[in-house]
Amino acid sequence: VLLLEQKQSKKKRKATLESVYQQLHSLKGAARSAGAIKMETVCQGSESYLAAVRKGKQELGEHGLNGLHRVVDFLIALSRKDQENQPTSAQVKECSDFMEALADGDVKTLGNELAAPEIPSPVPISPAVGTSKSSGSEFESIRMPVAKLERLAAQADELLALKLASQQRALDLKNLLGEFETWDDQWAQAMSEASGLGRGDGAASQAVDKVRSFLSYNNDFVDDFRQKVSALSRDADSDKRHSTALIDETRENARKLLMYPFSTILHRMPKTVRDLSRSLGKQADLKIDGADVEIDRRILDELQDPLLHLIRNSLDHGIESPEERTAKNKSPRAKISIQIKTQRGNQIEVLVSDDGGGIDTDKLKRAAVKSGKITKDQANRMDDKEARQLIFLSDVSTSAGVTEISGRGLGMAIVRDHVKKLGGTLVVDSEVGRGTTFTIVLPLTLATFRGILVKSVDRTFVFPTFAVERVLRIKPDKDVRLVERVPNIFVDGRVVPLLHLADQLGLPRPSSNTQQFLTLVLESGEKRVALVVDEILSEQEVLVRELKPPLSFIPALSGVSVLGNGDLAPILKAEYVVESNIKSSSKVSVVSDVRVKSKPSDWRILLADDSITSRTLLKNIIESAGYYVKTASDGQECFQILKSGQWDLVVSDIEMPRLNGLEFTRRVRAEAGLEETPIILCSTLDGPEDRRRGLETGANDYIVKGGRSQTNLISAIEALLYDV
Repeated sequence: VLLLEQKQSKKKRKATLESVYQQLHSLKGAARSAGAIKMETVCQGSESYLAAVRKGKQELGEHGLNGLHRVVDFLIALSRKDQENQPTSAQVKECSDFMEALADGDVKTLGNELAAPEIPSPVPISPAVGTSKSSGSEFESIRMPVAKLERLAAQADELLALKLASQQRALDLKNLLGEFETWDDQWAQAMSEASGLGRGDGAASQAVDKVRSFLSYNNDFVDDFRQKVSALSRDADSDKRHSTALIDETRENARKLLMYPFSTILHRMPKTVRDLSRSLGKQADLKIDGADVEIDRRILDELQDPLLHLIRNSLDHGIESPEERTAKNKSPRAKISIQIKTQRGNQIEVLVSDDGGGIDTDKLKRAAVKSGKITKDQANRMDDKEARQLIFLSDVSTSAGVTEISGRGLGMAIVRDHVKKLGGTLVVDSEVGRGTTFTIVLPLTLATFRGILVKSVDRTFVFPTFAVERVLRIKPDKDVRLVERVPNIFVDGRVVPLLHLADQLGLPRPSSNTQQFLTLVLESGEKRVALVVDEILSEQEVLVRELKPPLSFIPALSGVSVLGNGDLAPILKAEYVVESNIKSSSKVSVVSDVRVKSKPSDWRILLADDSITSRTLLKNIIESAGYYVKTASDGQECFQILKSGQWDLVVSDIEMPRLNGLEFTRRVRAEAGLEETPIILCSTLDGPEDRRRGLETGANDYIVKGGRSQTNLISAIEALLYDV
């Protein structure tokens, strides 16, 4: 139906019309056979109209095209299993009568528009999938629940651990063989000394002969042992090569079972653009390139909503009205495009662009100041690139009012959160009057990725390979320069902040007089930092293990990996390291700040509790330990105070009016700039399930009131503030 609205040659238009007519006719017959009376009725009216158009009795005008689009909406709604959201018999009859009236050339009796049924959210990815069988099979494909395929793919990914272990065993044997070289040197020296032993008489002579005999035996034994280890090493290396090839092939085949083309979630997007633009009084076409690119189904599931939000944002905020576009010498019909490209390092790049008016950064800064996200002084210091990032903050909207499409300031924050959850990056670029482009970079799959293993303070960590731009060796006395009192290096003529991984993670960094720093240049979007590490171990495929609460709330971690030797290696988020540096010039300053605040009176603590008795008691407990305390009567008041000042820690009750402690914690964790604030939940609820729920919201600790609560609370505060 969308093709019928586009400019086509007379021959192509006739072929398109014929195709739509035949599909409707076939669907009507299938609906009749299945007893789907409503669907048959809708098809009947549409078929009558198209038959009149085919015969030249009626024109395929605006009313007809609008009617056909509504027919598609009805057919989609009728195909749902959910009976509650299906059109009523009266709505179906109205739809059919409207199309019959069009066939007769009588539109006035029914009005110029046809009401659409309530359509649920876009069609989800199918819960079953076809897989190819052998060419000689009776059936071309089979249907299988996706859950079974996901279990199969997960089991195949587990083989990576076996592959890494076999590689480690082969390496261990090679290292063992290398130790024989050290033994050879020691043996040669011992034999030289033994040959110089004189031949005595009697018992001494017999002892020397026994030593020589044992040394000869030892030489033969070790040589034989070395040959056996060498044979084992060759066998292990052969097994490693064979198993690696087999495991890689198995994992690749299993991975392909869960790879879906982007068209799975994009096939309805052109119609969505068409319908939304009409509802806004605008005109826009959507162009999609790369819809056949395949990606992990689990990523597609998470990407569907963000893409829809970006499309809505373009239509509501970016695209001008036809009159405005004409006045700017633009075509009245706007262009929106979605481009999908494969990138290096098993990544996918998704670009969502429009040729609208671009982002008004001044308007965006005013909205951010009004919502309390930034101050006027901060807004004045921002350049356009920094200001564009404000679009991703929650509660920041440039809409004049709230509509069904936008205005609440949540859409772009949702996009940002989804992309981060998938381990991707999101960048916005815009030019006033020319348009806006959002660039999303995502991994092809969530289960594994190529990672670089590094060591810092005798601990092993993993960074995704795609986030590492390059590796550099720098000389502290020559290459490091202080820019605004922050250490930086120059990379390709650009100033790049220099950080130590140990400082970023709050690890005690031992003093060092090294003449060189080994650094990773990390990139996230357009930002870069140089990260000093102690050692780079290897670059290899990494199996991702998900973290469970409360570990999953640690912002620096995206998961953990089991190495070939059985050790666990945390997987670090490169964007966290980069973004945390942007927020506070350097994590070193944060660590230094902790050391400067050496006594309790240096710390500011916020306390929320709706009971005045409990609030007073807890305030006295904390103040008796020397801390400064400010109180709030509920979570809502506490959140507002937290946003308006600098606070080092929050102690909150759970059961409170307006905003309880659990929802308060979730809101803080989702708030940019506040998400790392330490939170202690202090409640009378003492069940294991209560504690679990509290920690799953993102709280750092959970204290039960009563008993030893005074000692436990102060200990928890000290642990979080002094990192002990």
